[in-house]
Amino acid sequence: MERTEALQLVMRWIELECVKLPRCIVNSLIAIIEATKDPYCFVCLDILCELSIRNIKVVAQCNGVRLLFSAAVDPIFKGQRHSLVVCLEYLFNHQHCRTFIRPNYDLGTLFTPLTDVYEDPKTSKIEIWMTCIRLVCTLITSWSGLIYLASNPMGLRTVIDSLKLPSEELHELVLDALYTMFKIEATTFRKQTNISASDCSSYLGFVAEQLPSRTSAKRANLLDNYLSILLAVCVEGGLIDALINLGKQHSSINERATALLGELLHMSNRLLPAEACAKIQSLPSLVRHSVCFEMHPKHWVAAGAMVTDLHQFSYVKSIMGPYAVQDNLIITGADKWRRPKGRDTRLDRIDDVKRKMDWDMDNKQLTSKLVQTQVMLKPPKEYEKWAWDAVLEVLEGPLRNPAHLTETLKRTTFFERLLFFYHPSSNLFPTIPHEGANLRYVRAGCKALEVLLLSDEGVNYLRNDRFLIEISDGLNGDVDKLFVPDTSTLSLEYFTLLGALSSSPKGINLLKGKKVLRGLRIIAQAGRDDLSTLVLTCMDYNMAGPARPLLSICLTSRSLTVRRLATRHMRVLLRAGIADFSEWGIDFLVTQLSDQDKDVREEALMILDEACDVHACLASLITKRPSMIHQMGKLGKDLLLRFLSVESGFNYLMETDFVYAELNLWKTVENIEYVKLLEANLDQAFSDPVWQSSTTQVVNIPPHFYGELAKTIEGFKLLKKSEHFEELLQTIKHPLSPSLSRRAALWAVGHIGASETGLKLLIKYDAIQVITELAENVPSFSVRGTCVYVLGMISSTEEGRTALSALGWPSPHVSVTSPNICVPKNLNSLLRVKYEYKGYRPEVSPSEMIPSLPETDPRNEIRVSIGSLTNPYLRASSSATIKR
Repeated sequence: MERTEALQLVMRWIELECVKLPRCIVNSLIAIIEATKDPYCFVCLDILCELSIRNIKVVAQCNGVRLLFSAAVDPIFKGQRHSLVVCLEYLFNHQHCRTFIRPNYDLGTLFTPLTDVYEDPKTSKIEIWMTCIRLVCTLITSWSGLIYLASNPMGLRTVIDSLKLPSEELHELVLDALYTMFKIEATTFRKQTNISASDCSSYLGFVAEQLPSRTSAKRANLLDNYLSILLAVCVEGGLIDALINLGKQHSSINERATALLGELLHMSNRLLPAEACAKIQSLPSLVRHSVCFEMHPKHWVAAGAMVTDLHQFSYVKSIMGPYAVQDNLIITGADKWRRPKGRDTRLDRIDDVKRKMDWDMDNKQLTSKLVQTQVMLKPPKEYEKWAWDAVLEVLEGPLRNPAHLTETLKRTTFFERLLFFYHPSSNLFPTIPHEGANLRYVRAGCKALEVLLLSDEGVNYLRNDRFLIEISDGLNGDVDKLFVPDTSTLSLEYFTLLGALSSSPKGINLLKGKKVLRGLRIIAQAGRDDLSTLVLTCMDYNMAGPARPLLSICLTSRSLTVRRLATRHMRVLLRAGIADFSEWGIDFLVTQLSDQDKDVREEALMILDEACDVHACLASLITKRPSMIHQMGKLGKDLLLRFLSVESGFNYLMETDFVYAELNLWKTVENIEYVKLLEANLDQAFSDPVWQSSTTQVVNIPPHFYGELAKTIEGFKLLKKSEHFEELLQTIKHPLSPSLSRRAALWAVGHIGASETGLKLLIKYDAIQVITELAENVPSFSVRGTCVYVLGMISSTEEGRTALSALGWPSPHVSVTSPNICVPKNLNSLLRVKYEYKGYRPEVSPSEMIPSLPETDPRNEIRVSIGSLTNPYLRASSSATIKR
């Protein structure tokens, strides 16, 4: 009880007057922490962490800094790791705290366990290795930790050098850490490269709800700026050669090392400047070993195999990467399962040759192809014996020729039997289990309908067939008899087949003539959650036909679930590049802003925010003058700020007195709040659970009032007239400016310099040179990290990249990345850390600690004897002298 109250007194003392805390109390805290069996050691460690942040000097005088580093890698204190990490990052970041850290001794405490592989093999080192590596992974997620650990030879380089030590268990842990640090999904090389042509053509590699954003390249991802510096640091520390050595070994981890090397090479092409990228990707040591036949055969054979594997890995990454912005992705019909054209030129050439051969096929060859499908030889009830791969090959090949299609319709029963298989009355297709392997039947059905729509004979055949008649009867009658309510069978895929018809004017006419559209409209108006969703997702919205009115019905349905799903589907249509989305899609989304449900309104607002990356959509939204945006809090204000980037939007907001109110607000409050929000997003992205679980984490830069204002001529004039830029620049230059205010000013200046008009202001005041000098010399590492982000924003224009390159901060090639990254050519300029150690008892000189005595004083003999007690040969005589 007394100890608890004493610790509470110490905590209160630290909170009120930590400067006057006596060293005897600090020594007591340290003694309790070192006694790890003491139940109060954990509480005392938390108290010591707080005291280190408030008064590092008294902790250093008691040699407590050493204890903080040793406790950080001690598995016993894993519950206090968060407190220790926060404390260490604070000490790294501030100059007045770094002076109490011994660069080699204290920092070496963190990394010494990674070099301890030669001890007793019976003693397990894995737990302490894991503790040490996890600590490093956490520390480098902050700029203070990354810069400090990278600047010291005992820091991050020790982790890389541990890959050269003879311990496969340690190699596994370090590779896991590298995968985590670089946000790469841990996998083996064979899993990455084991991709066939059929895999490349399967359903685009994603489902509709996971379509990538078409405009993501226009938004800077701040994690890329961080990863570019981390990659440059690791490459400078010898990571590439270390992975090459592991990859050439005949061990269980060589494939993982090769896969990681391939990922880093691919990443370097996107994140590093051309000169640095060329040095990395040339792989001189690997190529030299692969052609050095004077070495042992197993060495150059392994090196040659690694070169081949890396080449294959590069090919796979090129065909499986993100889709280009100009790709018009197909999300309906049979072609949504096809490999997108333009991703692999080799397969494109093969497809072109095959298509020409199929088109020029004679009747004898066509008949042979049709026979191979087994459709005309086996009845529909034996559909499993049909060669479905051959069916798809025929439909996608020779039958696309109208002459071949007409010949097939007139002289064979191919389409008669194939369509009978899809009739609801046949009880064949609608009763098949809904499994991944059975989706080939859906694809074949879509392709058959699309082929029939290519000619008038095919349209007439489809009009006279009972396929659409039976579906129309089911839609306009008892719909549950046609579609099984659950998703256990392929009956729900009839909507997918109807979607294939909605992609053609002829198909739409058939749907109208057979009253299929009338049935779909009844389902949408009824507000059935299950079927309405299928209706809105199956239709093709590229044509101004019946699909868009059906979507409008779902968007205003009485069912909340249908409205939410329909609104979410608008994002899918935006990302798929549906035609004229800026004309009709923006109207639908603006309507959703007035929905009664908050989730629907916010979803519509976020989709509008993404749509405004396209200039046509932004211009269309401004013309609508949506008043609801003003009432939707911060999300709405962020969207309004984007209006300022075009002249029409600036004029509209000037009419509402929005601009002048925001001008005053951002000068006083919002500029600081912006930095707090942005840094909170970065902290969340770097937090342990997110950092380890997600490989697609993105931290986009929110719109900034000054940055959006500087994008137009009138806004730029207003910004100059306000003289806010001069005040921001003065805050950046002043060495006594608070760190938070400095970072806020840097972000504001960076946003201004991200546009061509605003960049002129930075060039006029030499602001770019000021920021680069700050990035290389400012004592605060958090400010240095902010400078890296800001310089990346300035590099978004060609003129900005040129100016930064002249100052030694080149950017990656614009064609392979979003132009928002720059890396110093001399990495040491960013990682420069200089200070004089003022740690353990710096104010007490040796003469004060041990006062001088006259030579005749007997106490001199006692001192010598005490010092000799450490010598085993003099211990006995010294002890006798002291006793005497």
